[in-house]
Amino acid sequence: MFRRYSLPTLLAIVATAAIAFGQALPATVTDVGNAICPSSGEKVQEGVTLLHEGKLYHFCCPDCFGAFQKDPAAMIAKITDAKETPLTVTNVGGNCPVTGSPAKADFYLVRGDKITFYANAESKGKDTLPGTPTSAPAPVAPAAAPAPADSGAAPAPQSEGEACGDCSNCSGCPSGH
Repeated sequence: MFRRYSLPTLLAIVATAAIAFGQALPATVTDVGNAICPSSGEKVQEGVTLLHEGKLYHFCCPDCFGAFQKDPAAMIAKITDAKETPLTVTNVGGNCPVTGSPAKADFYLVRGDKITFYANAESKGKDTLPGTPTSAPAPVAPAAAPAPADSGAAPAPQSEGEACGDCSNCSGCPSGH
């Protein structure tokens, strides 16, 4: 009980499935490194990027993505300040390092010379790269020494620049006394 499909029908099914599951992750990625937005001619903003055919292009704002996607060749031709740098794909197996599910080319994060792909926007950046130092816990401040018994001295200043009047009891009066 198998149904036979024509070649055009099979190709349409495969194309639809590819679109439904997002585009495949590129095996290699090159950061174009353009400092000027190819759409507006303005200075690019950090993190405003679009991945196209294995190359990462920089833009001044997400609004410029549409013009690029409409005619990529014309936009690419406008880039005169490219400083291409190869990026290392950290999850070459294709799975999101956070969820373990298939990563999508639409969700990525560039850290230095590495690019990581994620399954969704919520997972972006919630991982640590191997060999990347994790932030150490904040040091615990030592407990303050107990206040000396009242010696009749003037009270300590309450805010920076306020003088207590008795500079013999401190080693660094903020008011300069």
